[in-house]
Amino acid sequence: MTTTDEHHGCHGSHADWERVGRAAERFARRVADDAKVFAERVEEHVSDFARNLRQEWRAAEPFGSGDDVRRVFDDVGKIVRGVVDGVDELISGLFRQAEGEWTLVVLNREATCGGCGKKAAAGSEAWVRKATTGTEFRCGQCGVPGEKV
Repeated sequence: MTTTDEHHGCHGSHADWERVGRAAERFARRVADDAKVFAERVEEHVSDFARNLRQEWRAAEPFGSGDDVRRVFDDVGKIVRGVVDGVDELISGLFRQAEGEWTLVVLNREATCGGCGKKAAAGSEAWVRKATTGTEFRCGQCGVPGEKV
């Protein structure tokens, strides 16, 4: 029996999952960095839009009411939320095959610890696994159930 045969069960070795966890963490950090850049760019665009809108209103009669403008901003917010939700689904999909296995990740959104109920902020490390009830999170203080922290 070779070393690889000894360590591969139906779910792979612990070292394999550690490598997957590290790769997922690097991926999450890159996505978080890109999200920050994206948010900064959206902020720039919103500022430009507001400046242009102000200039247009001064130059001509208003093209709509405050409610119309608010609807435009609501639509922009929906687009941004759609992008973020798409990334969240992609990351959640990475763990579908790893159901039941806990992996240490960098959170891409706020999550609630299943152990203590505290909120963990986006960008913080937490343990995550896919369960039949959905994605489960554990903060660094609580750690993986059944293991010493």
